[in-house]
Amino acid sequence: MLRLFTLLFLISLPSLLFSQSLTDSLLLYYPFDGNAKDCSGNGYDGTAVGVQDTSDRFGNTNSAYYFNNLNTYVDLPSISDLKPTDFPVTFSFWVKMEQVGIYQNSFFSTDFQQNNYHGYWMRVNDSNQLIVGFGSGYGNTGSQNRRNIKTDEDIFDTDWKHFIGVVRGPTDMDLYINCHLMSSTLSGSGGNNVAYSNIPGRIGAQDCNTSAPPGYLIGFLDEFAFWDRELTSTEISSLCEISNINTCITTNIEKEKYAAEITDGNIEILISAKEDGNIEVSNLNGQVIHKENLEKNKALRILKNRFKNGIYLVTVQNKYGDFITRKIVVMH
Repeated sequence: MLRLFTLLFLISLPSLLFSQSLTDSLLLYYPFDGNAKDCSGNGYDGTAVGVQDTSDRFGNTNSAYYFNNLNTYVDLPSISDLKPTDFPVTFSFWVKMEQVGIYQNSFFSTDFQQNNYHGYWMRVNDSNQLIVGFGSGYGNTGSQNRRNIKTDEDIFDTDWKHFIGVVRGPTDMDLYINCHLMSSTLSGSGGNNVAYSNIPGRIGAQDCNTSAPPGYLIGFLDEFAFWDRELTSTEISSLCEISNINTCITTNIEKEKYAAEITDGNIEILISAKEDGNIEVSNLNGQVIHKENLEKNKALRILKNRFKNGIYLVTVQNKYGDFITRKIVVMH
């Protein structure tokens, strides 16, 4: 059975429109579907070290990574594109911590310079508070070398959670848990700009204590994404409503049983399938707006003027139960 996957797709529209796609300014996206391949389209593949393939929050096998503390991490490519110096930036990922209340469950750092604060990072401290921040590169791990916020509420369980960190500036940051904005407190008195060394970033680790080893993640992590911009509130909400931002398509025998294409233009949605099935168009509340049968190897066209402006999910399903969902935005 094919794994459900969701492809975000934004219709080609004039730049003056006020909508954005989650793929806009997406620097990298790691679904961790058996590898550290970047599915943003930029080709910034990571290097996985010591991590184990595991099931994601839906129970799909080989669809997330398990990090077991020291010597398990994913190195980012050492390139300037992944070390942005301008604000804002946004980070998003799903995580299931195996332990809480331990020293630094670290999720990532965009610059893994040890014994110094460089780049952006997110972690949970030993008081179970979620933190996002950046370093000024002043040569130590004191509070005078960082700017960050931490949640006022403790994270007290080990369930799957979705974390988002938005950094707009040295005193303007937000943290979201399961796409809900959290009450947070500013900390640190570092510089107003993010600094970088020549060390690449790392998922699953960050160093924040000169007198102790780096903090590593003990737990599960999935769908790591990094944007060179601030996500809108609508986009943030959508991250908890859909399973993926994008999906790298790999060839396997199962996919040969059913292949569907959803082609989108300014006027119509074009669907074709290799097996009989059906198509559904629904809104983000799950209400089916349109449903129609599909015939094998016969193209089906749906005019967009049937739908009001908004965001819709187009789902194509075949007789085997395999289905593909793609997100579209309609604007007239």
